[in-house]
Amino acid sequence: MSCGNSRSSKCNSCGPSEAAINSIADRAAYYARIAVSASETGGGIRWGYIGDGVEDTFNIDGAGTTNSASFLVTIDGVVQDPLDYTITYGLPYTITMNNPVPSGDEIVIVSLNGKTGATGPTGATGATGPQGATGVGATGATGPAGPAGGATGATGLTGAQGATGATGVIGSTGSTGSTGSTGPAGPSGGATGAGGDAIFWENGKNVTTNYTITTNKNAMSAGPITVNAGVTVTIPSGSVWTVV
Repeated sequence: MSCGNSRSSKCNSCGPSEAAINSIADRAAYYARIAVSASETGGGIRWGYIGDGVEDTFNIDGAGTTNSASFLVTIDGVVQDPLDYTITYGLPYTITMNNPVPSGDEIVIVSLNGKTGATGPTGATGATGPQGATGVGATGATGPAGPAGGATGATGLTGAQGATGATGVIGSTGSTGSTGSTGPAGPSGGATGAGGDAIFWENGKNVTTNYTITTNKNAMSAGPITVNAGVTVTIPSGSVWTVV
């Protein structure tokens, strides 16, 4: 059996010595050779890549688990702790390192699980079981019809019309109200004077109430005349009020 790893000078056909295994560098190379051997003999799948100092994710097409402990990963022969990388499900699966692989370093990933065998043939479809009978209960008998109602009774006679009530008594006439007091005397209707004279025309000096001169009539007053505030004297069209 060949060494399969040129980085170790302690490889022999019987495996490394105990002293070599105790050496950290040779121990890493030893595990790397186990991984390569497992890949070459069908014990797992091997993927290898050369780092560029930037890339940290690599395809592992054909992987069948996301368990990091199910893979042996080495970078330039140094075995990586499973906590240093993550396996992600996908088509294909991928492995992502916590840090980019240094430029020029070789990363080797080996599945520690055996290769998945070919899928066996699909078994024949079993026969369809018989269909169960449809459960349908019998329809119950129709109950007897109830008896018909009795005959309709005859229409009763119209009752006699009641007598008209007596006319009520007419109430007495109320007493006549008292006569209202006599209003103030109106102004005399023309000129006046002593004895039989009719010389003086007397009128008031203040207009205290709204007044409208009769339509088609003229009016005359002896002045001066004062129209109180808020009081209106209305003179129709064609009429004249003369104050002398």
